[in-house]
Amino acid sequence: MKIFSPASEIKAIRTICESDPKLSSKVLSQLGDDFFYYDPTKEAHHRIRVLLKASGELPSFSDICNDPTISEDHRKILSKTKEVAVTTEKATGTLINTLQKYNKLRKLYFMSERIQTSLDKDKVDLDDILEDTSNTVSSIRIRSDITQSIYHIGRANNSSTLLKTLLNKEKPSLVPTGYKAFDSKNGGIHYGSLFVIGGTTGGGKSLLAVDLLVKMARHESVCFPPNTLVVTDRGTLPIQDVIVGDYVPSYNLKTGELELKQVEALSETPRASRRLVRVTHEGGSFICTEDHKVWCEIEQDYIEARLLTDRNQVRGL
Repeated sequence: MKIFSPASEIKAIRTICESDPKLSSKVLSQLGDDFFYYDPTKEAHHRIRVLLKASGELPSFSDICNDPTISEDHRKILSKTKEVAVTTEKATGTLINTLQKYNKLRKLYFMSERIQTSLDKDKVDLDDILEDTSNTVSSIRIRSDITQSIYHIGRANNSSTLLKTLLNKEKPSLVPTGYKAFDSKNGGIHYGSLFVIGGTTGGGKSLLAVDLLVKMARHESVCFPPNTLVVTDRGTLPIQDVIVGDYVPSYNLKTGELELKQVEALSETPRASRRLVRVTHEGGSFICTEDHKVWCEIEQDYIEARLLTDRNQVRGL
């Protein structure tokens, strides 16, 4: 079974080094080291990232083929290749999709080998096999979600909706950044204020700016469907009927006890703007937005609903 494509991987390397900056950045941002399995391209891709981090500039394909830190045999293979860089958005998307599929196929292939090796032993540990299978499948699914959630700014950006979501909110005094270390001391960033992100070339300023945009736009944008039932001091009500002043049960993580807390504010997210997921547990199930954070007992931390697996133990009220 074919689990990698040397031609596609070489084409990706040439696209990073030779194509239009926009296409080059797209390939570089969406394909990590684990997407390159062919030894020459694997070494070339690692070297490209080292040079980019050191100088802030991408090397040319000729530079890679003449780089003495890359093995001579690999440089010869790369220099003799007939593959060329892709030059269109469509071709770039097809190339990325191809390498992503091979990456998933390799994970499944090596997982099957591990399962077979375990089954050939005199003593078979089913729990270990099931856990390994679950972890592998989860990593493949999570990687797909991450790839689909990459945002960029500038021309032909896909961040406009997030920006509008952030600007159209009610104006609080502070907007949390989503970074605990910063928010715990500063509370967030003052609404309407100007702040500057500084750093060296290639240091990740644009990436940080987009991440801030996503986190700040999503603040308080996690929710439940309007017909979700909530226990209040006025009885069990659909969440859409809860009003400021109602008391709802809240779990105190420090004391381990339920406490009644008063609702101080309400927010509503446009139904079409958030993807919903169903979380099923031993006591039933509930539907929430994919980034709603759920307290998990084993991890002793909050985990986004979309990342939950059957290994997590959620806290029920």
